[in-house]
Amino acid sequence: MRQLISALWFDKEAEEAFNGGEHVDFNSSISIMVSMDTAKEVDALYAKLSVGGVDLMPLDSYPYSERYAWVQDKYGVTWQIMVDENSAVNQKLKINLLFSGESCGKAEDALNYYHEVFNQSEIEAVSYYNEDEADDRHAKVNYSELSINGQKLTLMDHGMGGGFNFNEAYSLMILCGSQAEVDYYWDKLSHDSDFEQCGWVKDQFGVHWQIIPVRLYELMKNGSEEQRRVTQAMLNMKKLDIEALENAMYELS
Repeated sequence: MRQLISALWFDKEAEEAFNGGEHVDFNSSISIMVSMDTAKEVDALYAKLSVGGVDLMPLDSYPYSERYAWVQDKYGVTWQIMVDENSAVNQKLKINLLFSGESCGKAEDALNYYHEVFNQSEIEAVSYYNEDEADDRHAKVNYSELSINGQKLTLMDHGMGGGFNFNEAYSLMILCGSQAEVDYYWDKLSHDSDFEQCGWVKDQFGVHWQIIPVRLYELMKNGSEEQRRVTQAMLNMKKLDIEALENAMYELS
């Protein structure tokens, strides 16, 4: 695996990132956590992201951070911004998976499964709710952290309840260096055949992934006609096939 990144899928009226044909709404199941050195930096970033947005947790002092806010920006993307006393050594941006609704209580299972799937991964933290601390009786993990090839994922159960679930508005993208890697991650992460299309899969926890060969990006750097042929071939695939994409560029398939 070359890299793990996150991808946003906006509806057709949006102007940034990927534009989707069908309407899918962002919710709080996946957010971007931002670690800052000072309260002043938190305030400055919050001032920008909150314009036209909605506070999910107001800017304030909390037991886990002297300055923290959870805000949904005007595009619907959610951000958790905080002062982190270890920000000098911690990754500045982390992807947070919040297990809510029918997924609540599955954060630890997901943590262990992703650690098993990704060879270049390490569980760096796990903490649990105290008895009667969480409103949702299914919630177990209040914070956990997994490093995958240098990218930090944090996973937690939603202790305050909530009916939202993971959807395709936000996916995690795996950039693969070979067909063998594509095949491996596809077999490990695809759990619902109805969601298999153009490299997209949904796992058993409801999280959406894009399993993409780096070779696709290389092929898309060719001329417009070659790009059209490669794109058309990709749109007809479920799991992406590097050889078939290459053949499409040269019109050999």
